Amino acid sequence: MGLVGALVRGAALVVAGVVAVTLGARHVAPVPDLVLVLVVAWALWRGPVAGAVAGLVGGWVLDLVPPGAEVLGLHALAYAAAGLLVGRTRVPGPVAAPGSGPSRSRRRCSSRASTCCAP
Repeated sequence: MGLVGALVRGAALVVAGVVAVTLGARHVAPVPDLVLVLVVAWALWRGPVAGAVAGLVGGWVLDLVPPGAEVLGLHALAYAAAGLLVGRTRVPGPVAAPGSGPSRSRRRCSSRASTCCAP
């Protein structure tokens, strides 16, 4: 993850924060928490430390964008904790995209063997 990736991630958090505040100002109910969605996605993709950093930055964005928070850093702490906790549930390893592998309907399984064989 280079500098460009960090800038893109930061810009996405800023845009999500501004959109959330804008929708809240227009009294759209319920207001989607787009920053939390990005923090959770990043934590599941990169792990607990990256999730906590993304949560900290996203929380600061929500704290600083008007109307902001009464206590500066409250959102940052909550989102960082959420990113850390969700990132700890991450299971590393390859994950296949849906439809990328052989389907179960095309496999022939033996009743005696515990594994399925591809045709």
